[in-house]
Order: sequence, then structure tokens, then C-alpha cells
Amino acid sequence: GTGWTMPGGILLQVDDTEVAGPGPFQAMLRPEGVELLEGAEYARGGALANSLRGCIRERQYLGPHTEYLVEAAGARVKVISHSDFEPGTQVTLRFSKANCRLVAAPDKSARSERLPEIA
Repeated sequence: GTGWTMPGGILLQVDDTEVAGPGPFQAMLRPEGVELLEGAEYARGGALANSLRGCIRERQYLGPHTEYLVEAAGARVKVISHSDFEPGTQVTLRFSKANCRLVAAPDKSARSERLPEIA
């Protein structure tokens, strides 16, 4: 698979789909394709080799599942899960490369000071 190194030095395996242009890029994750695990343990290999340490910042109950906003690797990541975590809980995000794609990053001059969101 294709590897991409995040600004913090974390290597992610990403979908093999080609991205046009010279960059910069950002990773996009499928919120329903991210597994939330309690604690900050990194996964080791296997189909879900990608993992990030994070902290639950917000949660919203949406009937059969909960939508979380997790701060991880300098970004805010939206995750849909059936698990129940309190804001402030340290978690690990795990996902397969099929659920991680690179897209062109927005123009930095147009960015606000907020953390970027990975949706």
C-alpha cells in the first residue's frame, strides 16, 4: 500500500487511489470506518495497522450510535461509534487503509486558527 507521513512524523497507510497535483495533502477518514478503543495503545500491524492516539473532546448521541470529535495528531477527527466514552477520555483511533484517503489540502492562507478537521 501507499504510505504517507503526517506532519508529526506518523506514517499512515492510505488508499492506493492516485491524488493529482504536487501537494500539500491531508488525510480524510470515513467516520464510520474508525474503531475507537479506550486508552492510548497503538495497534501493531494487521489489517488495521493505522492508529492514532487521541482524546475525546465532544460527543453527540444520535440514536443507535454516538458521534465523537476526537483530537488526534494535531487534528480533530469525527468518529461514529456504538461505544460510550466521556469527553476527556484518552483513546486510540484505528482504521484500515481503505478508510483513509489523501486529498488536496485547502490553501493555508485561507485557514483559520482552529485545528483542522478530518471528516
